[in-house]
Amino acid sequence: MHRLLGLAPIFLSLFCIVIVLATSAKFCAPPHVDEGAAAHIFQLIMIAQLPIAVSFVLTRGQKSFVRLLPPLVLQIFAWGVAAATASLMT
Repeated sequence: MHRLLGLAPIFLSLFCIVIVLATSAKFCAPPHVDEGAAAHIFQLIMIAQLPIAVSFVLTRGQKSFVRLLPPLVLQIFAWGVAAATASLMT
């Protein structure tokens, strides 16, 4: 369960990057007035990662903080890359 909590936000961030890249490849025209379904899905997935990451820290942080750092840093990095990709594409 702890591995799933540690890996889920990373995979969700990668999925968000795929959404942004696929949407920008599909719509190479100027941005639409409405953000569209892909943007709303991206926003929901990015926010959904936060409770998963918090539960990972709360369940795993009590045992060993050193073992907690690599997945947590990777989660933060993947979230930042997904957010940066979305901001660069708009």
